[in-house]
Amino acid sequence: MPHDPPKNPLETLLDLRRREEEAALATWGSKVEAQRGAEQEQERLDEGVRAAEERARRARERPLGEERAGDAVARESYLERLAGEIRRANEEAARHRAGALATAIAAARAARARYDEARRGREAVERHLARGEAAAAEAASHRDDDRASEEALAAWLARR
Repeated sequence: MPHDPPKNPLETLLDLRRREEEAALATWGSKVEAQRGAEQEQERLDEGVRAAEERARRARERPLGEERAGDAVARESYLERLAGEIRRANEEAARHRAGALATAIAAARAARARYDEARRGREAVERHLARGEAAAAEAASHRDDDRASEEALAAWLARR
C-alpha cells in the first residue's frame, strides 16, 4: 500500500475550502431552483387573479336588455361570487408573495452570500499558497545563484 507524502497544511486547507465552496454552490443551486418554483407558483396565482378579474369584467359588460327580477338577482349573486373569488385569489397571491416566495428569495440570497464567502475563503488560501510557492521558488533561485557563484569562485581559485 503506497503511502502519500504528507501534504502541506495549506494544501489540506485549500482542499477543505474547495469542498466547502462546492457544497455552498450546490446549496445555492437548489435554493435558486426553489425560488424559481415559488416564482412560477406566484405567476400561476397572479394569472388566477387576472382570470377572475376578466370573468367579472365580462359579466359586468354583458348587455342587460330586459331582465326579469329573478335574472337580476341571479346576475348580482354571480357578480358577488366573482368579487369573492377575486378577493380570495388576491389574498392567496399576497400570502404566497409574502410567505413562500419571500422565504425562497431570502434563502437564495443567503445561499449566494454563503457561496461568495466560501469562494473568497478558497481564493485567500490560494493566494497565500501561491505567495509561499513564489517565496520558495525565489529562495531556490538564490540558492542556485549562490551555488553557481561558489563553483565559479572555486574554479577561479583552482586556476590560480
